[in-house]
Amino acid sequence: MAEKPLEKISIGEICAKCDLNRKSFYYHFRDKFELVNWIYDTEINDKVNGCLKTMSTKDIAMMICQYLFENRTFYLNALEVSGPHSFHDYFCRQIQPIVDKTLHASSDDSLDLEELSDVIGDFCLSAVRRWIGHPNPATPEKFLENLTNVSVTLCGRMLSVFL
Repeated sequence: MAEKPLEKISIGEICAKCDLNRKSFYYHFRDKFELVNWIYDTEINDKVNGCLKTMSTKDIAMMICQYLFENRTFYLNALEVSGPHSFHDYFCRQIQPIVDKTLHASSDDSLDLEELSDVIGDFCLSAVRRWIGHPNPATPEKFLENLTNVSVTLCGRMLSVFL
């Protein structure tokens, strides 16, 4: 995916690069999108899931951001595709437990946590996409600092408008 967009990569090309036949590919994966999701799972998501109960949300977010930063060309390309089985939708589902952990830590009974979790997940995904797509992206530390500042400012402004 460093050479061409995911949408233009065929299963045949993947098999040729990996010296596999198509049957072997389809034995393991339904399509190329499932392959991308598997790469994310094996390289970072399994580690994140193993740390959910023991690490702070901030440290988990940093781990994910560092990984995405180091592999930004690949994941920017992966995030360009949306729809069934896409990494875009998959990533949203994978960050939900992290968002949920944060929301449940300061639970307010008046909030619809499921809806709020979805909105925050979409917000985070959009921010990540903009960040890794920037020609000169900030460091993961600076990105998370900026994301926090934007979130706090946005919440403050919304409170002043709606309350």
